[in-house]
Amino acid sequence: MPETSCPQCRQKYRLPDSFAGKKAKCKKCGKIFAVASLQPEPPDDVGFGLFDEIDAATQRAKAKKAIPAASPIPDDLSDLSRAASIRAPLTADPEPANAATPMSRFLKDVVWTFLFPTSAKNLIAFVFAWILFGFLFSVVSFAPCVGAVAWFILLGWYCSYLFNCMETAAGGEEDLPTITLSGGWVEDILLPLARWIGSWVVVLAPAGIVLLASSGSLTEDQIDDMFDGGPLDIVRALLRDVPAAGALLLAGLFFWPLVVLCVSFGGFATLLRIDLILATVFRTFSAYVATALLVLGLPLLVEYLVSDLVVPALTKAAGLTGLFTGAALGLFAIIDLYSDLVAMRTIGHYYHHFKKRFAWEWG
Repeated sequence: MPETSCPQCRQKYRLPDSFAGKKAKCKKCGKIFAVASLQPEPPDDVGFGLFDEIDAATQRAKAKKAIPAASPIPDDLSDLSRAASIRAPLTADPEPANAATPMSRFLKDVVWTFLFPTSAKNLIAFVFAWILFGFLFSVVSFAPCVGAVAWFILLGWYCSYLFNCMETAAGGEEDLPTITLSGGWVEDILLPLARWIGSWVVVLAPAGIVLLASSGSLTEDQIDDMFDGGPLDIVRALLRDVPAAGALLLAGLFFWPLVVLCVSFGGFATLLRIDLILATVFRTFSAYVATALLVLGLPLLVEYLVSDLVVPALTKAAGLTGLFTGAALGLFAIIDLYSDLVAMRTIGHYYHHFKKRFAWEWG
């Protein structure tokens, strides 16, 4: 009899075996969640055990496959006649010849991701997230005594929300998730922050190592010019002064969407299988290139909008009233939050539509 718990309120349930792999609705908070599938015993020839987490990630991915509907958990779990009313996942019928391809469905979801504020529910969730995180970051910036610690705690919570946005999109959900803090400090703060920072360390480390090895040949003006600008200026300076580091930086940025996806669903152990990562990119090449270009292009677009359009306009009007400073900060927060949500949900949509082509799904 599988034991599961609601991911939102942590209410525990013991359910009959027939519930495995189905969706249920928590009686306490109303959250719809998937009941974990019964896991088979691992074979004797598991190998050296280095990649057990990859196998676990595969099982979790299979457990998240969409099913037609979700039914609430019956009040009397011993009543098997009521338990049987929960519909089992339907087997996939052959798609008609004119059925939409995974790429077309993916692009359609990406377009909807850009337009998510057009939904009233999503707009409310977006405004709430903007007010909450924007207000808290503003308060923390004026608290020098506890600012560093509070900033990292808030950043971890923000990373947790971004991961949640990606995971819900990977599960096929169209709406933004709600902002919660119910899993405890480790699950909602420390782990998301470690995964976020770790994913960037993984992709930036090769370029950083080469840059450090070449730092002795760089002048002080070159170093200042390299780090005084925005992301695009850094890439240009590296490609000009340290081409090897610049190439590695571009390669790391290109692979970051898949790296953060692997870290979220399978942990850092999945990154040991570079062959599987490369095979996945090859099998989903066109979709992954579209995902990477969108995810990498958004920060550059934001930089252009902020530095070349918004800042000059507000600076020109700053002499009229001091309210423009607050308006600028609020506008920057809206643009950053919007671009982060679009990027993370695009990565989730990529996984949702192409997960069957991922290398660790080949068995």
